[in-house]
Amino acid sequence: MASPEELARLEEQRQAALQSQAQQEENTRKARQLLRRYPDESAHAQGRTRAMEPVVRQMSESRARLQALERERDALAQQLKQEKNPANAAGLRQRLETNGAALEAQSAVLRDREAERDRMNMQFDQELAQLKTLWGAGPAAASGAKP
Repeated sequence: MASPEELARLEEQRQAALQSQAQQEENTRKARQLLRRYPDESAHAQGRTRAMEPVVRQMSESRARLQALERERDALAQQLKQEKNPANAAGLRQRLETNGAALEAQSAVLRDREAERDRMNMQFDQELAQLKTLWGAGPAAASGAKP
């Protein structure tokens, strides 16, 4: 007859084995799914390009907006230098402050997009490394068998 401590230890081992098996089955399922989505390196490269298109477009739009804001800032600064009327100068200073805030906000948007691009590239790089292993191992890799 096993002691209560031994029974508890055996139950823990059984639970750990079940959890390990479930994790292995999940990994196998994900590997199969990845292989179906990307049967070769060309398909993976195309998937990366498609996924990156919106982020790259948004980055381009952010850069264009930044350039426009910088041109506006330069024009406002030039007008402020030439302005003699204090009331008009105050309005120009306010517009410059608003422009500065817009520049900061747009810069933050661009940094976020760049971070998203970098995160996506890292994810695709990790997938590619996994896929190269799976492609090299053949059909047995997707079934969970050891090559």
